[in-house]
Amino acid sequence: KLPVWFDMLDEAHIQTLVRFAEQLEARNIQCIGILDHPPARYRENFGTGDVQLYAYHYFRDTEVWEPLLEPVLTRLGMKIRWFQLGAENDTSLQNEEDLPAAVATIRQHMQAYAQELQLALPWDWLDPLPQPIDELTWDATQFSTKPPLTSQELPRYVGAVHSQKKQTWTRLDPLPKSQYGLYTRVLDLVQRMIEVRRSNVAAAFVYNPFAEQTGLFTPDGKVSDMLIPWQNCTQAVGQGEYVGSIEMPRSSVNHIFANEDDGVMVVWNPDEVVEQLYLGNELSGRDIWGRPVAIESLTVHGGTQQRIAVSRWPAFISGVDVDIVRWRQSFELLTSHVENRLGVAPVVRMKAVSAFDEVVTGKVSLTCETLLNGSNASLPFQIAPGQEATWEMPLPLKPDASAGKHRLQFEFEIQGRQLYRFRLYREVYLGSGDIELRFDAVRENDHLVRIQVEANNHTDGPLSFDCRVFSPGAPYQRFQLVNLPPGTTERKIRLVIDDAGQPVERWFRCEQIGANRVLNYRVKF
Repeated sequence: KLPVWFDMLDEAHIQTLVRFAEQLEARNIQCIGILDHPPARYRENFGTGDVQLYAYHYFRDTEVWEPLLEPVLTRLGMKIRWFQLGAENDTSLQNEEDLPAAVATIRQHMQAYAQELQLALPWDWLDPLPQPIDELTWDATQFSTKPPLTSQELPRYVGAVHSQKKQTWTRLDPLPKSQYGLYTRVLDLVQRMIEVRRSNVAAAFVYNPFAEQTGLFTPDGKVSDMLIPWQNCTQAVGQGEYVGSIEMPRSSVNHIFANEDDGVMVVWNPDEVVEQLYLGNELSGRDIWGRPVAIESLTVHGGTQQRIAVSRWPAFISGVDVDIVRWRQSFELLTSHVENRLGVAPVVRMKAVSAFDEVVTGKVSLTCETLLNGSNASLPFQIAPGQEATWEMPLPLKPDASAGKHRLQFEFEIQGRQLYRFRLYREVYLGSGDIELRFDAVRENDHLVRIQVEANNHTDGPLSFDCRVFSPGAPYQRFQLVNLPPGTTERKIRLVIDDAGQPVERWFRCEQIGANRVLNYRVKF
């Protein structure tokens, strides 16, 4: 954005503006001409005092402003297509009684000198736009507010003004350095830049790059702490299509963007962790300051994985295979609960959508040390581009698998133009969820333990369980939980645990009386 309202007698300034606009055009940089403060020699035409500086006043009378703007539009109209009516924080035109009609008149007169002209108008995020938005007489709305919207607020406000025909612009100033530390400012800026790119915002601007508190440069033109983060984030995701996020083994925050040739992941974690997964064959990484990110490739079960060092500073991982990312995103475990029933093998259902541009074949194998009996369930498949496939796979449960959440590991082997091997993780709950048993153990002496059982019965009727407690090298002990009513119930039992007071873990196997359901628990005391 460039202030372009010049004094027609200042030929040196005019030549400088024209050359600069030509240089920007040659570098494919789009320039927006700001029509904010009229040159000092013209201001008396628009009243006295501060009113001279507001668009509402200097665009009111066409006979006054048009001859003063004609030289600007004539000299720059072929080089600059976009013009903004008023400074970034000047929302005075909102005071017009019929703003769309007023802007339509301004456009009509300006187009006499610049036919391809497009207009932008400053606006406060908190003020509603005239409706319908698609019929506004300006082409883009430049939004801002104080304090600036957070990365969580931005998508909601952008969604409220979305238009197929009109552009949304926003200010994207860094947080003031006197109020926030460097890490907070950098992370906030990256988060807002990500939200700008993933939403329907056409452009985002730093209002004053040389501002003392929020600039990318210092007032005397030196580089500030925020320039490198701004530049590196812009280069990484500025032109990318937002793909989304994936679940990572160490729960790092991530956002992925697709460029022409590959994808870029923006990733960070409050803790320093190493993420191990497959993202592509040729990964490279730089952190927000341009420092290399440690990435180690290794072979696991015949497939390639990468170990990526992730810290609290955002980093950019290039070379991400977007097809694999989209497969990871589309893969859904349709089964949330499985039950352990005597003589009945449960199954899990899953689905995926192929993002590959060719028919691929492969297989998926399922493992889970805490849930399955050691044998890998495996299933072959063939899937076409864009096809959604649904599969079922049996779960050979361990006889002592504990009720509760278990993390399933799905290992994919996919053959297309190349061979892919990678893993995905999803959670499943063993048990229907209609009854939950909680065991709290209190040692009374070296040989006797008091067990307090809390039962949460979410059904409409009473439930009963026959329970066995297994100890290594000793006969099992038995007790019953009879007629547990709906709601929460507490029962107390005593068990003999002959372990000389040492910490131990015991297997509690609870079979529902009158049904073939089994609930297993590991209890420590």
